[in-house]
Amino acid sequence: MESLFSTFTLSVMAAVAAALLAGFLIGRVRRRPRSGPSRRAESGQIDLQRSMEHLQKSFKDLSAEAETARRERSEMSRVLAVLPDLLRNLTSSVTLKDIHTAIVTIVRSLTDARLVLFYSAHGDLLILRIATGLKPEVAREIKEVRVGEGRIGTAALKRITMDAADFQNESVLIREGLRKAADKDLPFMVVSPVVQRDSLLGVIVVGEMEKVTAVLKRVLGIVGQLSAVGIENHQLFQEIKLHADVDLQTRLYNATYFRKYLETEINKARRFQRPLSLVWFDIDYFRNYNETRGHEAGDEVLRIVAGLVRESTRSVDIPCRVSGQAFGIILPETGRDGAAHVADTIRAKVETSEMPLAVNQPGGRITISAGVAVFPEDGSRADSLVRSVEEAVRYAKQRGRNRVEAQAPPWARAASD
Repeated sequence: MESLFSTFTLSVMAAVAAALLAGFLIGRVRRRPRSGPSRRAESGQIDLQRSMEHLQKSFKDLSAEAETARRERSEMSRVLAVLPDLLRNLTSSVTLKDIHTAIVTIVRSLTDARLVLFYSAHGDLLILRIATGLKPEVAREIKEVRVGEGRIGTAALKRITMDAADFQNESVLIREGLRKAADKDLPFMVVSPVVQRDSLLGVIVVGEMEKVTAVLKRVLGIVGQLSAVGIENHQLFQEIKLHADVDLQTRLYNATYFRKYLETEINKARRFQRPLSLVWFDIDYFRNYNETRGHEAGDEVLRIVAGLVRESTRSVDIPCRVSGQAFGIILPETGRDGAAHVADTIRAKVETSEMPLAVNQPGGRITISAGVAVFPEDGSRADSLVRSVEEAVRYAKQRGRNRVEAQAPPWARAASD
């Protein structure tokens, strides 16, 4: 950048010197007495005047270029100054909403834009997540945008930052489509996709600013690249976290998650004096099924049973696979009768569902034996509650399997604590 300014300085000095020389020569010509050759002098004077005007124009152009370079350097320096904060905000954000908010905040701090939007990408659909400077009724009209639709969708499709001039240079067919889009009257000046390895993660939209410069487009490009890294890192973290908490075979929570959240729910139930129940069940004769039918068939049974558990529980419930053939379900805000109903619903669905090679099982079908335990009657701690519910499952098996025991037998309950 310093070499750029040196070039401009030398050019300006040369222009000034040329202008002074031209002025001196013009003065000399004007002071000569008019004589026979005066016409040639007048012609030379005109040429010199034209040269002078050209030099003056060059001087103005060079000054304008120098001012533009100075302004661009200033803007880029401001961007470089906030880059550490940008990275810190993006990497320290816990949720995607935090990341989206950080992106909009950073764009507003780097530009004079009064309107900033952020869309997240979901396949070919863009969903508006954060909007500043936009009336709620207007935001509702552009809440969802298809990739390729309007200015927002066009820039997303092309994976490049576009301003009004870029949209105007599109083909007649595309411009006609832009005039009919929902965002046609909105004051968008620049649309910048957030892309990582050609995967569209979102779109930044800015508007209502003094003017669009090449530096602004570069700044949005930098913000977009860093935002893509932040979003991708969050996605990778969530994937790692999912693998840590979820049983990959059934997509239910695993035993580690079960133990952690059972303690949490017990503490909440104790603090707020609210009901809490635990359902536990085993797949009957599952070890025999695995050995005779093969593990592939056994894995399919596990996936089918897990699906029946998911469709039989609420979003606040915590269904888990706690061991090879055992499942546990934590039921907040649920008493004994409600938990027994959930357990029997799952039992009936398993019994009547089509299972691979189930015909050779006892009774010709896959079944479960289930038990229920309630806090604090059947156990005031996590370990005692689990012991109680496991005793209820054993009792169900002793009494013929394919049944639900709403509580452990008296002798087991007496020993639970």
